[in-house]
Amino acid sequence: TSGQAIAIADVSKDPHFARDVAESTGYMPRSILAMPLETERGMIGVIEVLDRGEGTASGDEMEILGLFAHQAALAIENSRIFSELGHALFTAAAEGARKGNLRDALVSAAEDGRQPNPRLVELASTFSEVSRAGSGEQLAASRMLAEFAAYLRRRKRRG
Repeated sequence: TSGQAIAIADVSKDPHFARDVAESTGYMPRSILAMPLETERGMIGVIEVLDRGEGTASGDEMEILGLFAHQAALAIENSRIFSELGHALFTAAAEGARKGNLRDALVSAAEDGRQPNPRLVELASTFSEVSRAGSGEQLAASRMLAEFAAYLRRRKRRG
């Protein structure tokens, strides 16, 4: 809850350890390393390493876990952003097809609701920039997005 990384060598001696939660999972760890999953936009979770071995975690181990946690947080946030973007794009494409103006529909989708979703506004702005780029750059951007969409489909199928 504090957003701080922790290393607990022996959970039985730590007053903050939630024994009842561990028991409900059917697994009782002996030690825990926990690192917040945080991006510039805020805290999104925690990654834990259970029973890493004997002794106190070294500074290098915590640093490696911190690097991994940062990459995991970015991957999770990017997945969420692209999922929201996909929904917004489909909504905008349908609206644009109905009204005949995709650009206005994209802007409208980005600003949907009482408070515009800043991530979608940022993405709509990025798409607008790409639309003004040369055909080679547009093709490269399209291929990157297609590859990322294929990755998301594969990941979704795996569960």
